[in-house]
Amino acid sequence: MYDTGDKGKYLEDGNIEFLGRRDTQVKLNGFRVELGEIEANIEKIKSVKYAAVLCREKGREKRVIAYVEPQPSEFTEDFSLYVLNELKRMLPAYMIPYNIRVMKLPLTSNGKIDRKYLKNIEIVEDKKEADTKNTINSDSSTYFPIKEIWCKLLQRSDIRPDSDLRSFGADSLIMAQAVGKIRNFLKESGSQCDVPFDILLKQTINSPPTLSEIVSYIDQIILKKEVNSRYEDAEVNEEELGKLKIHKKGKEDKLVVIFHAGLGSIDEFLPFIQGLCNEEKGTIVSIALNNVKQYLDFYAGHLYESVADKYTKIILDLGYDKIQLIGHCVGGMIAFEVAKNMMDKGVDVIDVSLIDSIPGKYSIEDEVVMELMFLPMVNITYPVLAEYQLNERELYEYMDEKFGKYTGIEQKSKNKVEEYINGLREIEKEERIRLYINSVSKNMPIQMFVYLFDIFKQSTNGAIYKPIPYLGDIRLFIAEDTEKIVFHRSEEVINFWRENCIGDVTVIMIPGNHLTCFTDVNNIQKLVNKITEK
Repeated sequence: MYDTGDKGKYLEDGNIEFLGRRDTQVKLNGFRVELGEIEANIEKIKSVKYAAVLCREKGREKRVIAYVEPQPSEFTEDFSLYVLNELKRMLPAYMIPYNIRVMKLPLTSNGKIDRKYLKNIEIVEDKKEADTKNTINSDSSTYFPIKEIWCKLLQRSDIRPDSDLRSFGADSLIMAQAVGKIRNFLKESGSQCDVPFDILLKQTINSPPTLSEIVSYIDQIILKKEVNSRYEDAEVNEEELGKLKIHKKGKEDKLVVIFHAGLGSIDEFLPFIQGLCNEEKGTIVSIALNNVKQYLDFYAGHLYESVADKYTKIILDLGYDKIQLIGHCVGGMIAFEVAKNMMDKGVDVIDVSLIDSIPGKYSIEDEVVMELMFLPMVNITYPVLAEYQLNERELYEYMDEKFGKYTGIEQKSKNKVEEYINGLREIEKEERIRLYINSVSKNMPIQMFVYLFDIFKQSTNGAIYKPIPYLGDIRLFIAEDTEKIVFHRSEEVINFWRENCIGDVTVIMIPGNHLTCFTDVNNIQKLVNKITEK
């Protein structure tokens, strides 16, 4: 979970020296820690209403406790774990509070947090609140058996959920032995977690090896299998999810498959597909979204794994032994998941090409913001509102700061974007859609806008996922213009795919932006040439 090295220990260790007035500073193993800095970071977390961080005494030990009040709609038993996970991304390990207590915070008569009252509250360590650094669900059926495996191999009984197993002597050989025993346990217990040995070993070696990380990873796979199974059992519509179209019947025993992107259609790919047909000797097919209801009914957290299962069957029915998979945007995620399915079935996947496939960074629940993300996808420009017209960069910089905790947007621009969004929010949805459509004199029916927008929302929400790594190689084509249509940081996209691919990731820059890289007449042939070159 953490690799603190020589930076210090957790704030729970009791080796705390008070500094400054009102206990606003503490010194931990030689490191000066500002309690106000921890508090300020908690307050930045989405859905947190109030936060107070205090140093409290528990017996002979002094411990740092965070008291957090969420927004009313976010008050849940798991909120402490949510805050904990956010803090891990923001602070070094030695600054993580010993305990995060979720409660309605007492206020003084002038509206400030009553810290004196909080200091008089007994430090409770019941099952629900104690040791919030432990992200493992105590009800997990995998935790204790996996802990026992590691304890026996390392001959230790004091392994904590967040202990770095390497510090107990876990080298690569012991890790390999542990992975083998864990897989045997999962098989004997009838678990649906069938992750291959190589993938589980890579996850153990490359991530900070802790019980928490290993168990959470395995539980995530088990949940993914159960959720997908549950949704598949619930499907009653027999209409195929995807519609396959043959564009060219080739002479070679090779199949090239192009997957739809976030709106489900294949129409925008037709010029690119024609270019492939002129160059490629194999059979070329595409898969478009055919059953929208089924697509929208899938659990968004595992959308592309579920879609890939359906599309894999369609492709296998064609009977080809050599397959090339191509996908743009979220279509690349479908291609990535299909490739793993094909490899499991022994099919020769000769190439996986992802064209500007940008994973989601954070969840967006704001309907108006999602609408603004959608407009460029259907060639609708942002409407002028109060003599101001939004641009893509401003929108995405605003989103990065609001939802992703990035910084960088100028305050003046941030205020403008917020005024713009709030202005749209005051308009009824149907009238807002008319405003979008009329801004470019588009003759698009409102029903069509809503239909495409629903697909886009599902696709966008599904792009926030952590895939099981792929054992093969991929080619990643990145559009050179990162500030139009979908603003992104290329290095983050490249790192995401490298982290989730055990094989080689070849990065190829291509002209254009997220859309024009495969639709502009000047860019199509260049992309075709790079896709087809050996």
